[in-house]
Amino acid sequence: MIKQIRLVCIVLTLGLVCYWLFFRQYSPPTRPRAVIVNRNPDGLPDSVVVSAGPHYARSAFGTFFLGQHNRTIWAVPVKAKVLYLNRTFGGLKIVEVGGGMQTLSFTLRDSIGRTYALRSVDKDPISILSPFWRKTSAGHFVRDQISGANPYGALVVPVLAQAAGILHAHPQLRYVRPKDPLFGQSATRAGGKLFLLEEKYQNNPELYPELKNATAILPTPILLQKLDKKTLQIDAEMYLKCRLFDFLIGDWDRHTGQWMWAAYPRGPETWYVPIPKDRDQAFCNYRDGLLPWLATRKWALPKFGQFTAKLDDVSRLTINSAHLDTLILASMPAEKFIQTATELKQTLTDTVIDQSVRQLPLSVQKISGAEIRQNLKSRREQLPDAAQQFYQLIRQSKF
Repeated sequence: MIKQIRLVCIVLTLGLVCYWLFFRQYSPPTRPRAVIVNRNPDGLPDSVVVSAGPHYARSAFGTFFLGQHNRTIWAVPVKAKVLYLNRTFGGLKIVEVGGGMQTLSFTLRDSIGRTYALRSVDKDPISILSPFWRKTSAGHFVRDQISGANPYGALVVPVLAQAAGILHAHPQLRYVRPKDPLFGQSATRAGGKLFLLEEKYQNNPELYPELKNATAILPTPILLQKLDKKTLQIDAEMYLKCRLFDFLIGDWDRHTGQWMWAAYPRGPETWYVPIPKDRDQAFCNYRDGLLPWLATRKWALPKFGQFTAKLDDVSRLTINSAHLDTLILASMPAEKFIQTATELKQTLTDTVIDQSVRQLPLSVQKISGAEIRQNLKSRREQLPDAAQQFYQLIRQSKF
């Protein structure tokens, strides 16, 4: 009888939560208020303190069902430089407004032709739902789960990637003023938001010092069209290192659109070296909370993971990348997987990891710096085992 009462209580509670989630009207979040902390010689704001997502804060009841995720990081105010397009990198112009279903993004170009990506830190995935569900609190639930991402995780990556010898961008945190006239028709959408500004490797590789001696930069679809040429080779060893690096930082979102490829002549052949981009899913935490836990089971959406000290679920980190992984690494021997993992483990020293975590905003370091540092060091030690699992997955094609 007691068990039956408990079951009824659980069902009723879940029913109430589902009603609350799916039948309340969706409304977009209000934008956080920024406080000016410094001004430049012209009297304009130079730096501000602002939160990336205070609207993700939830009560204890809410976090029980929806998860704590990275809400504390989203809510804490951070210091950011104000972006002035006409002054940054010698002056930038907007050449394209885009982004996927979630991110507001801009492609910018400087006076010598280098391109940059400006991507909003916060996302709005409401458009993945059908118009009917967008009008309900299904929109609230889907959007709320953005709180599982670490808004500043990309800032940790460059120090680690540099030590590992992996090509990488250099993201910078920037704030766009409300109604900034330099953004033209996009001023309303962009104003009052935090963005990450980084190199967008494309066009002429000579414009980028880190791509010295490269002859071209290609996106993945064009590269795949060229693969039938006998003189074209993908640097599989570097790709493997990049993938093991992804495992280290818990970055599961490595689909074909997350790579560019730099071409280097090697005798009669042309070798293409991977350039990973868009580290929005590094150090994410999606699996805590009753509903997210259910939604991320193996029979549902297992790729949405949890950055913990234990690197034990390699398969979920390969869901979005299975096509490229099998295409590039299928013929690589097991010894190379272990060797690459061991070398990466030795390269990413405690000093390197400590330095990488110090790239987070100070207020974020106080909240999660110690945990990220500890988890990185623990996952580093497990890389050889993860590499072996990765090899077996590829050989068995069980993605």
